[in-house]
Amino acid sequence: MPLPLKSLREKRVKLEIDQEQFPGLNVWHKPNAYTPAYETLVKEALGEEVSSRFLARTLPPLICEWDVTADDDETAAEFGVAVGEPVPITEEALMLLPIELLVEVSKAVHKAHLPFDTTANETSTGSFS
Repeated sequence: MPLPLKSLREKRVKLEIDQEQFPGLNVWHKPNAYTPAYETLVKEALGEEVSSRFLARTLPPLICEWDVTADDDETAAEFGVAVGEPVPITEEALMLLPIELLVEVSKAVHKAHLPFDTTANETSTGSFS
């Protein structure tokens, strides 16, 4: 049976990030967006001088939706959206958000993208069995 690439690429999975500082935050990520091209982007971004820019640059390819919203006129104008609309998931917009928020989202999304538990067997020989 053929594997439909479009549906594979468009798959979305909801993550609930219920940390004390961000109660009820939901992020929808694209689990199949973690590709060799994305790893190349990560490698390039690691060369950035400012570490927070790394998060702003590498999260947008993995996230397709979230419920971080502009809740007043000033914030809406800052992000170019209407009040109550989600903040855009772009490098430029993420550069204006709290680093703590980006770190929590990044941890949840990247944990969901790991193909295996890297802490399960630190003496592993690289076998997937």
